[in-house]
Amino acid sequence: MKYYFNCEPLIGTAFTELPLGALKPCGWLKDQLQIQAEGFTGKLPKYWDYLGDNSGWLGGDGESWERGPYYLDGLLPLAVLLEDEELFAQAKKWIEWTLGSQRENGQFGPMVNDDWWCRMIMIKVLMQYEEATGDPRVVPFLLIYFRYQADHIDESPLDGWGKARGGENILGLQWLYHRTGEKFLLDLMAKIHDQTNDWTGIFNKFP
Repeated sequence: MKYYFNCEPLIGTAFTELPLGALKPCGWLKDQLQIQAEGFTGKLPKYWDYLGDNSGWLGGDGESWERGPYYLDGLLPLAVLLEDEELFAQAKKWIEWTLGSQRENGQFGPMVNDDWWCRMIMIKVLMQYEEATGDPRVVPFLLIYFRYQADHIDESPLDGWGKARGGENILGLQWLYHRTGEKFLLDLMAKIHDQTNDWTGIFNKFP
């Protein structure tokens, strides 16, 4: 596995996040993850229509916002950490649909929803998937998407949950910058930062 530290001009860090799969659970922690796999997480799509085959994140006309990406953000690492082929296959069908959904302009995901926020979550999923599998499609996919975002962020600025949690967008930009060195990603980081809630100010003077 390759480990990435902050590249200039980003501020250097003493530590870096380990890629998904670099560590494996054992003992009590593995037991808890197994309980999760055999219970709520492993069985949820059977009982909750939002995560069924009709999901907008599987090409259906059902829920097309955050629920599919949120589920994947937990399901995929669970499958990788447990080396559970059944759970991984369950996650993979969502990932394959997402990678195949990119339009010519770079946008991806359900056609009925252009919200930046739900894509921030799915980008986290794709980052983890690339770390765990090395799939060569992920980096160019994200590059094309972020070029789309750079072209449209001024006319469609962050709002709602995207404005509150733009840091998750920046996380994806940093991840990609470490792997490509593309300078436009730095400019986009600055724009996303400027459009995100001032959490430092809120922390210092809570309204």
